[in-house]
Amino acid sequence: MDAASSISIIVPALNEADRLERAVGIMVAAARRAFEAYEILIFDDGSTDGTDAVADRLAAQDASIVAIHHPRPAGLGGVIRAGHQRARMRYVIWIDGKGATTPEALDRIFALRGQADLIIPYPENIAERSAFRLTFSRLFTRLVNGLFGLQLHYYNHLVMGEAARLRQVTVHTNSYAFQAELLIKLLKSGCTYREVGVRDDFRFEGRRTKAFKLRNILGVLRFFARTFWDVQVRGAAGPGPHRVG
Repeated sequence: MDAASSISIIVPALNEADRLERAVGIMVAAARRAFEAYEILIFDDGSTDGTDAVADRLAAQDASIVAIHHPRPAGLGGVIRAGHQRARMRYVIWIDGKGATTPEALDRIFALRGQADLIIPYPENIAERSAFRLTFSRLFTRLVNGLFGLQLHYYNHLVMGEAARLRQVTVHTNSYAFQAELLIKLLKSGCTYREVGVRDDFRFEGRRTKAFKLRNILGVLRFFARTFWDVQVRGAAGPGPHRVG
């Protein structure tokens, strides 16, 4: 199915048994408000807390929800890549399974579909994050903008674009930098984009984050080296990005 008004939502869920049902409920309601058709692809990414059972129950209750189980964690990038390949709808977006994305944020993102090749959100309330996370986020954004000649507010939010276009890009990292690599290559190839400010719910960042595990840190370092080589050295870029609005 490839209806003009349709969206595939990729949901990475690693040990989110307590929050997944509420998070998916928000996604379903927002998708129904904005699109004629939708599918929600829940990826239980090697969870050990019962997330698998919650995902299966949600899929049994709604034919538009699919539960996919990874016996071992594939990482955020691995989940998004697998989701892009499985997506059947015109547009695609990933939304984490912990419920940090509010209904209002999804409404603002979804309302902009079709206005540019990429809809790129950024958190307007980023100052509400912990000092450590805020410093890391700002440093990462400045490094990416400086190295690749871009001017985005943020690289790790819930980017929405056409599934067919996103599938064309080769992304090497499976780390938390997956989406940054995807965006850099899409923007450098000439995609139009529109940024939109949203407010996130950062209450869940008090939990131990998975972003700063050694595997992810090393993956981010490899991302910088490999992507700089691909884009800036090999000259894989096209005409460059074009901001809309």
